[in-house]
This record gives sequence, C-alpha cells and structure tokens, in this order.
Amino acid sequence: MLRSEEMIRRALLLAAVVTGPGVLAFPADPPAAQKSDTPKTKAPASIPVSGKVVDRDGKGIGNAEVIFAGSKTAKTTTDAQGAFNQEVAPGKYTVTAKSGAKTKTVQVDIGKDSRALSLILE
Repeated sequence: MLRSEEMIRRALLLAAVVTGPGVLAFPADPPAAQKSDTPKTKAPASIPVSGKVVDRDGKGIGNAEVIFAGSKTAKTTTDAQGAFNQEVAPGKYTVTAKSGAKTKTVQVDIGKDSRALSLILE
C-alpha cells in the first residue's frame, strides 16, 4: 500500500504539465472556467413600454386590452384614462389594442423603436 505522501506526489505529477526539462507547471483553471478580459454585454431581460389607447377624438379608452404578440406574448389592460404599462423582452411585436368591436394593430421593434405607444381605435 502506498503511503499518503507518495499518493499525493503521484497525484501532483499527474496534474502537472511538463513545460521544459525538469520544470513542472500546474495548469490554471480549465479553459471553460477561465475568465475572459472582454466584458460581456447582456440584452436587457425586459423593457418597460408605456402608452395610451384613445378614440379618434383623443379621449382615453379605459379597460381596453393591449396584446404584445412576438416570440413571447404579453397582455395588459388600460386604466380609466386609457394608459397602460407593460414589460416585454426586446424584439419585434405585433401590438393589438381591443375595445368592444374596435381593434388597432401595429408592428413595433421594442429596443429600437420608441418605448411609448399611442394606439387610436376608430
């Protein structure tokens, strides 16, 4: 049976990388665990979008449904003045506002276009 010192020496030798005659160097973290000097930029998880649903006279329409359809779907309802707020991931959406039989649909690119929408139901 090997003594514990001998086992440790052999383990160290197995983990070492020979870099030249008589020189042993122990590798740093494995490549997957090495840290990069380049900062990573992340897209925001969600972007706040606000807006208002109004009639042709500019009066806010309360309790209108606003649907963001894209790679993911989100929906909200306007307040009594027709205003809404919704957080969505950046991307292209078909935004539809509905109130009774009236519907308005627009295409937006959240993250590029304005984050404030005005939807007129006629």
